[in-house]
Amino acid sequence: PVLPLRETFTRRGPMTFIMVWMAVNLMFGLIGMGVSGNIARIAWEAHVGGFLGGLVLFGWFSRKSVR
Repeated sequence: PVLPLRETFTRRGPMTFIMVWMAVNLMFGLIGMGVSGNIARIAWEAHVGGFLGGLVLFGWFSRKSVR
């Protein structure tokens, strides 16, 4: 079942994942290094925006349980 957005931001597990994910993206965005060691021009802001957009919109696309 889909966790409501309010619960997502109040539970420790999901918030830990969100904070680690954001920190990793911010780190790669600020440092500018790719996995291969080359300077990468990745639109990390787009990754963060897509993640937040998906987090908010996921509930709209999830299936409702049929009773």
